[in-house]
Amino acid sequence: HIISVYETQVHHSPNSSMFLRLLAAQYLRRFREVGDVEDLLRAELAARRSLGIQPRHNQASSMVLASTLLSGHQFQEALQVASDAQQLVPDDPNVVSLKASIQMELGDYQAAYQLLQTLENESVNSGHHAVTARYLELTSHLAKAQQLLDQTMQEMDSFYTNPAETRAWFHVRAGDL
Repeated sequence: HIISVYETQVHHSPNSSMFLRLLAAQYLRRFREVGDVEDLLRAELAARRSLGIQPRHNQASSMVLASTLLSGHQFQEALQVASDAQQLVPDDPNVVSLKASIQMELGDYQAAYQLLQTLENESVNSGHHAVTARYLELTSHLAKAQQLLDQTMQEMDSFYTNPAETRAWFHVRAGDL
């Protein structure tokens, strides 16, 4: 339903970078829920259109595009998009975490570690903890990874306002570990 609403908004306002970004984010979300590659392609197209309309000060669309490219295993391009976004907001924990995820997919664990170390404790969030746990897992620190993921999962579960999909993802990751 949400996708349908945003598709209608984009149809009525085709030059709205905001509606295109919101639509791209929903396509990406549905791809993660259902696994339909067409949604991934739609997300990429909508994010690119949003950036085409507003190439500057549109970090949110850059993040959606980089996440979409990461999900599509287009790691080098995802890294470039995330790096470009980081130029605008160097201390944004979401950008740093996304870049670290991409670096891990590329096998550059040292670069991922350096990125994860740049954030101070007060700026980290559950996404950063998930990426850090993944780094710990990949570098054979399973007990630390599990402890961090369990703490984050409990934190996510403590707020009923967190989406069920997000809370469930942390439970799945904890089960994987």
